[in-house]
Amino acid sequence: MFLYLMRHGIAEERSLTGSDADRELTQHGTLRTAMVAKGFHKLDLEINRIISSPYIRARQTAEIVGRIIGHKDEVQLDARLVPHGAFEEVSDLIGENDDANSILLVGHEPSIGLVISGICARGALTLDVRKASITAIQIDRFRPAASGALLWSIPPRIMEKLSY
Repeated sequence: MFLYLMRHGIAEERSLTGSDADRELTQHGTLRTAMVAKGFHKLDLEINRIISSPYIRARQTAEIVGRIIGHKDEVQLDARLVPHGAFEEVSDLIGENDDANSILLVGHEPSIGLVISGICARGALTLDVRKASITAIQIDRFRPAASGALLWSIPPRIMEKLSY
């Protein structure tokens, strides 16, 4: 399986409700996410399933990507992708989707970095995952925990350049 991990785009500092879960993408975050999605689309990769954190900024990011890459199915929401989700829980989520050839997970820091580190280095990497960046991993084992090889990780500025 090819696993693509994306951190949500640039979001407002505070929501009107005061809830972290309700923070939306800013105008700049929406534009950057769209440009990153266009670059991702140019890579001509097949995405069978898109799964997002239920937090608004992640869901908005996933929906923008889905629309731009022409993904026909609805974005699935999963609470295991929230900002402080545990590697083991996300690993279970990946294992539950082992029937897909490729999935895109959209989430937050620090959990996205912990998932990449857990899959590729048994938790030994410290990563700073940029907003709207995309990382590709080839999963070679699903249980007892997901493991695989890091294929690439592209920050948003580079992915945007691919969109032109």
